Parts: sequence; structure tokens; C-alpha cells
Amino acid sequence: MKTKLLIVVAVFFAATLFVPDALAQGKEARLVRDARITMAQARKTALARIPGNVEFGKLEREKGKLWFEFEIHKAGNGAEAEIHIDAVTGEVGEIKEQGGNGSAKENALFSQVKVSVDDAETAALTRVSGAVVMMQLERERGKILYEFEIITSDGKEEMVHVDAASGEVESVGKK
Repeated sequence: MKTKLLIVVAVFFAATLFVPDALAQGKEARLVRDARITMAQARKTALARIPGNVEFGKLEREKGKLWFEFEIHKAGNGAEAEIHIDAVTGEVGEIKEQGGNGSAKENALFSQVKVSVDDAETAALTRVSGAVVMMQLERERGKILYEFEIITSDGKEEMVHVDAASGEVESVGKK
């Protein structure tokens, strides 16, 4: 009787440890499963509409629809624009453009980038196979890095940092 009780308690305890993690992984994995285009394909569409530099991109569900959202600093003046690309059809959605010029800090960030986001994403996916659900260009540890959040085929989230000057993978780890 004690053995059965111990087994039931152990199973319950183990379930409470792993269920929250599985649910969190499930949300991102469902987004990837429902998307019919990749982030790279959506980014190409976005940049065809608004030429410039992508600082941020994310796969998200908003108002019941699945979108890739990108923040782009327009070529020439660096003004910011936000564009949504339908993750199912690939069609352009809402576009929000801001007037003016980009900030000196952002312009300096982009001036140091030597590796395209496409090449950086290829390097990240070579290291961790899966689907990119978020990318961001950022200054970290004194370097300009691309950060990619990748959902693996088993639903796990991995973060990959790629040096924007050299194209080398700097780090790989769990989110």
C-alpha cells in the first residue's frame, strides 16, 4: 500500500514539474505549426515593401491572426516603420510609418553591421535546426549581435547569438 502511494505522489510531483514547461513550449510550437511561410520569406516580402534594415522581427498571434511583425529602419533616412506580414498567406498587412530620421544610436548600430540578417539566420539555423520565431539586432557585451529564438522540431526554445560583424555564432543556449 505504501509503495502504491509513493508511486502516485512521485507521478503527481513529476507532472507538476514538467507540465508548465510543456505548455510554454506548446504555445510557440503551435505558432510555428500554424505558419505556412518562414520568417525569412516574410522578411523578404517586408523589405520589398519597405527597403531598409530589420532591427526586430517576431512571429505572433494578434487579434486571432498569425503575423510576422517587423521593425524596419528605412533606407536613406533611417525612419522607423512597422510592418505585418500574414504568416499563412504571405500578404502584407498593417504598416505604421514614422516620419523623421533614425536616432544617432540606431544609425551607429547599423553602420557596424557587416553580415546580412539572412546570412546570420543561416548561421544560426546551421547550429540549431528549427524555425525562427524572433530575431533582434542588439548591442550586447560590447558587440553588435543578431539574436535568434528558434523552436526546434521537438518544441524546445533555443537562443542563438550571431556576431553581426563576423557572422560567427557567439552563443547557443536555452531561452
